[in-house]
Amino acid sequence: MERDGIIIGGGAAGLIAAVAAAENGARVTVLEHMPRVGKKLLSTGNGKCNLTNLKLDGSCYRCGEKDFPMEVINRFPVEETLKFFRRLGVVTVSKNGYVYPASGQAQTVLDALREKADSLGVETVCDCHVESLTKEDGVFLAASGREIFRSRFVILSAGSMAAKATGSDGSGYALAKGFGHKIVKPLPALVQLRCRGNFFKSVAGVRVDAGVTLVS
Repeated sequence: MERDGIIIGGGAAGLIAAVAAAENGARVTVLEHMPRVGKKLLSTGNGKCNLTNLKLDGSCYRCGEKDFPMEVINRFPVEETLKFFRRLGVVTVSKNGYVYPASGQAQTVLDALREKADSLGVETVCDCHVESLTKEDGVFLAASGREIFRSRFVILSAGSMAAKATGSDGSGYALAKGFGHKIVKPLPALVQLRCRGNFFKSVAGVRVDAGVTLVS
């Protein structure tokens, strides 16, 4: 079956892309290589799901192309993000500028995205690893171990390589590179600190303003 679109990656970005495409009349299929969609979304914000931040400006980002982050964000700014989730039935709250679902649970956000996608007829195929992506005669061919998916357009939302256990294993880079995209070497930007003793495990997830001195 030839679809209008294929979305590779069933995380938050992939599900939102699927909803947007389906709302504009496209027949889309989400291909997710994990057993279920949105696994990494459930761990965001320590399980509370930090949807967005009320303050988003250029000073918040480091990028080789200084203007690029805000060019992207301004196409779908904070106001539109909040409006999108309200339309899905997700009530939000702000804590010091960080926006969360009022339930305090990331599962609320995932359920809303899945239910909306289902209601629009979005097909979801899990345990489906895309091994190659090519284009022939104007048609994209996404080959997996189970079948070859054909479509008029492809959205690659495979994530980075930040958390292999949740599906972000870097496999999307090879697909992007195959179409001539330049891959900037990924580096960890937000990591845990490993300390001696058991005390720090008891305060995992607690957010504070602090000054830190590292003596080596």
